[in-house]
Amino acid sequence: MNKTSQKPRIIFLNQMAGPLFRELAEDISKQSLPSVLLTGHPDALKATPIDSLDIIAAPGYIRDSYMTRMSSWVRYFIYVLFRCWSLPNDALMFLVSNPPFLGLIGYLFRCLRCQRYVVLVYDIYPDMLIKAGRAKESSLIVRLWRQMNRLVWENAEIIFTIGDGMAATLQKSFDAHKTCPGKVLAIPNWADTDWIQPIAKETNAFACKYGQVDKLTVMYSGNIGQTHDIETILMAVAQLKGQNAVHFMIIGQGVRKKLVEQAKKQDGLDNLTILPFQPEPVLPNSLPTADIAIVTLEKGQENLMVPSKTYYAMAAGSALIGLCNPNCDVARIINQHHCGIVVSPGDADTLVSEILALQADPAKLDQYRTNSRRAAEKFYSRKNTAVYMNALAASGCLTPQDQPSQKQRNSFCKRIFDICISLPAIIVLSPGLIFLSLAIKLSGKGPVIFKQERAGKDGIPFTVYKFRTMKLDVDPFGASPKSGDDPRLIKMGRFMREFSFDELPQLFNILKGDMSVVGPRPLYVSQIAEWSDYHKMRLQVKPGLTGLSQICGRASLTQEAKLDIEAEYVQKQSFGLDIKIIFQTFAVVFGKKGVYEDRYSKKEQTRGAETPSSETHGR
Repeated sequence: MNKTSQKPRIIFLNQMAGPLFRELAEDISKQSLPSVLLTGHPDALKATPIDSLDIIAAPGYIRDSYMTRMSSWVRYFIYVLFRCWSLPNDALMFLVSNPPFLGLIGYLFRCLRCQRYVVLVYDIYPDMLIKAGRAKESSLIVRLWRQMNRLVWENAEIIFTIGDGMAATLQKSFDAHKTCPGKVLAIPNWADTDWIQPIAKETNAFACKYGQVDKLTVMYSGNIGQTHDIETILMAVAQLKGQNAVHFMIIGQGVRKKLVEQAKKQDGLDNLTILPFQPEPVLPNSLPTADIAIVTLEKGQENLMVPSKTYYAMAAGSALIGLCNPNCDVARIINQHHCGIVVSPGDADTLVSEILALQADPAKLDQYRTNSRRAAEKFYSRKNTAVYMNALAASGCLTPQDQPSQKQRNSFCKRIFDICISLPAIIVLSPGLIFLSLAIKLSGKGPVIFKQERAGKDGIPFTVYKFRTMKLDVDPFGASPKSGDDPRLIKMGRFMREFSFDELPQLFNILKGDMSVVGPRPLYVSQIAEWSDYHKMRLQVKPGLTGLSQICGRASLTQEAKLDIEAEYVQKQSFGLDIKIIFQTFAVVFGKKGVYEDRYSKKEQTRGAETPSSETHGR
């Protein structure tokens, strides 16, 4: 670990920063941009230090099982959360997509410290889990995950990814126009072509050690995970068991390595060598041992990831066999550079025939290998790190930024507070929300949720959500909606209004950012013209689920009094006042104080009659 003497300009966060990411961090830091890298990768921690990059040891990634993976992700997240707090808030944060929730660090620090961040997406979650059959699109976790992704990505300065297909997939998931470039930037990965080079097997210590000098070596080297088609490789190994001139090597770790070990033992696969991940100093010898390198993607994983092993195999001068869909980024690379063959996942017979065909045609194999190396040198070398540097400079990410005002800090803190309240509340109250939804549905025809346009911050309209409490096709000018005997209410309507349960769907408005937990109650856009400049102060903040007027009389107040009280809140707002309002709201709601008034004032009746979009319509 190297200690830089300068204040860091960039904070790189990657739990498993392999050679690719470390090279990126090193090359950017050398451009007069002293940086720090927080990682748990053992090879990164042992790397030769450079003056411009401080590599800080963090909890590593343990991929043995789902539980160890999750626990290691959480440990890294917590460590980074506290460690980054001690680093300068004007440093750019450069995050990756693993752990999948690491982006929340960037968003949190942007809210609390106005700190800028960029995200490099290596794998697209939760899509990978959905395609693998381990999650459902309709599940609550997936919906929240997608909301988190949109929140993180739309507040980032730049979203990078590593393939054109991945970029197209990402741009369907969020509004990329909110980032500085206005789109997702696809920059292909690379391999250091000076470090990884073809080596003749006769002079390759690794090839000699494992008896591969006179063999056609077919290698899979990398993560042995759920998104990789390992079964097809094992079927091919079994079919070629009697071919002594062809030998398979599977190198790596992952949740499916036990499958590989069991197959070797049960089927007596003497033509298969299984090894763990090799230390970095060994890679310049282990990778060039492969005459043929296999790159795999399970069905459905196309355009969700691009295995980095692709570029290392090309740098080593290996022919590629892509076990993948022909429309994915890996297949496009192979076909574009004529450096191998694409085989559909699960098609072991074709895989075997293609391997044997290359064994029988050394000239074709050599041509694939030559094309592989040439493409790596021209398109996928370490020079690609300069593309990242240019993108950061063009977006203004590297220029000093003004420090946030106290008002901005308070606004960001309030947003975090809103998320910390609304998200757990939605989860905890979900059984009750489901019960109320069913009760409304059973009460008769009509939607469960009533939607209506209201005035948000700065007067910008937004759609507010409420549980429907009124019947359909009722007289809009009948009894006052604020009276307890309103005949237009459905069976559950009076109960929901008495305890303000009809307002609970606004928790989703809060999570979306349209509203806050505490603030002036949202009113009609058409009413803005009637307000004085003093009352228009309410538009300086987001409307709230509860507010000062809610604890000072609710429906018993006149409209003028409500506007006065809410303008007063804007002038006096503070975190302490918000907490006080929240606690007093419970007492007022459950005490059912000020729920109804007998009648509107004459002026309010007129206003209600002029508002055809009122709650009485379409419910």
